Amino acid sequence: YDAECISAHYYLGKHLFDTKQDYKQSLHHLSKYIDLEVNKNIANRAHAHQILGQIYTNSQLFRQAQFHFGQAIQLSSNNNNNGNTNTSNATATSSSLPVWALCKIHCGFADSIVKYEVNKLFDEGSLSSKSQAIINELRSKTWTNLHSKDGQRNDDAGARKEGKTGNTANNDTVSRLASNLEVAKKHYRMILKLDSKYVAAPLGLGCIFGKFEGKSKLSDKHYSLAIKLCQEKLIKLYEKYKIEVEKENLDQQQQEVHRRKMIQHNIQLSEFYQHRKAQHVNQVHHAEQEYKADDNVESAEEEAEVEVAAIVSDSVTTKTIATESSSMITSPESVSKVGASASKKKKFSDEFEMNLREINQILAEFQQSNSYAHRQGGEEKKKKYDIAVIRIVKEMKEYVVYCIEAHLGKIEVIMESCHNNKLKEALSHCAKILYLDDANMNAYCKRALLFWRLNQKDKAMKCAQYVLKLAKQCDANDAIQQSKASKNKGNKVKSTKGSKENMVQNALFVILKQTQSENTNTSNSRL
Repeated sequence: YDAECISAHYYLGKHLFDTKQDYKQSLHHLSKYIDLEVNKNIANRAHAHQILGQIYTNSQLFRQAQFHFGQAIQLSSNNNNNGNTNTSNATATSSSLPVWALCKIHCGFADSIVKYEVNKLFDEGSLSSKSQAIINELRSKTWTNLHSKDGQRNDDAGARKEGKTGNTANNDTVSRLASNLEVAKKHYRMILKLDSKYVAAPLGLGCIFGKFEGKSKLSDKHYSLAIKLCQEKLIKLYEKYKIEVEKENLDQQQQEVHRRKMIQHNIQLSEFYQHRKAQHVNQVHHAEQEYKADDNVESAEEEAEVEVAAIVSDSVTTKTIATESSSMITSPESVSKVGASASKKKKFSDEFEMNLREINQILAEFQQSNSYAHRQGGEEKKKKYDIAVIRIVKEMKEYVVYCIEAHLGKIEVIMESCHNNKLKEALSHCAKILYLDDANMNAYCKRALLFWRLNQKDKAMKCAQYVLKLAKQCDANDAIQQSKASKNKGNKVKSTKGSKENMVQNALFVILKQTQSENTNTSNSRL
């Protein structure tokens, strides 16, 4: 036992993050690894900082995440040896890491900046009056004329002396926001130079152009590119998934055929030896009576040889039947028919026939099988899916989430830019989201608001009532899971009552307020 083993901390922390999803223990081991590993293995140190950045991003601690992603960028560049600490100017050409790792690090750094600013300005999707004033000033870009780059500090000091602290503070926040967004855009564009098909880069640029800068055309362009890339990747992943599942089914069928064949062979051998034993007993009995044991033994041996030959012939026929069945399954004619039928299909919903609920169910079954093996001391439960299938499913989940975010971004751009002639197009994006995730509450809220703006109030009310019911069910399920987890750990239950329900009520405030006023008016008229 060695608590200071450097490599053990790294690999254990990586395993806890990837498979067990125990972020607390992973954070402990990776932090210990970074403290112990000082000079050697720069690639692993950068990877450890990247995982820590992802953990802090999931915990919504975006400042800490930005620090760790920045450290990973510095380690990934050879310019770190020259004392260059500017993470935005770190070149990726001289890096010792692969391209996908660089894209992930730069994307994490830019995402931490954007999510920090979104979390600071947007409260549950809505803007306060102060945040709206900051966004309007950023979009008008009047703050650039108020301060020059060289004499900005002197102007701020003079304004404070004159008592204009309120305006300067507001201008400082706007300038800070603008500079942070420019850094994020530089990193997103660097990702696109490294890999033009990395989906998170156009998704982040669409968020900056849409939510902050108000450039609806550029935002719509980047969201459309993200949706296109996600759909292409999901179709390829789904084809790989089907191939891997077919391979597993064939392996299971062959194993089942072999198992049945072995059972039949054992039964035949047992019957053969029982029959031979009975013959031997009869031979001894006849020998005692008729004194002809030699002739009876010779005849019994001849019959035994005939039966063994029959058994061998039966096993040969079973082998030929099994090979013919496998050749029928993987015949080139069946493959060509499948390819011809697939080439006729063009819609994304026809080529990708999975949703987020099915993906989460597959991952949950795999997690349960791993936890069962851990409880039983290494005895694994029979797994339905192989590890290769699980890798494909995890990647599919990542791209499904990206695609949903891109569709939601396009809906927000249409609704905020007052494109009334495109409201039906926004409804089609809601339908596409619900095809990928039939329990997405944001899509149901947007759908209800779009029906309300199209003066289809009955549909809006039905959709609003359904999403409120769905939010209550999700809150109840979360409360049950938290109570079970607290009982296992022996801690008190933290009440998070009505978190998703409150989010839905805030999003559908206009519809619910209007319906409440209509109900009160009808009750008063009846009285």
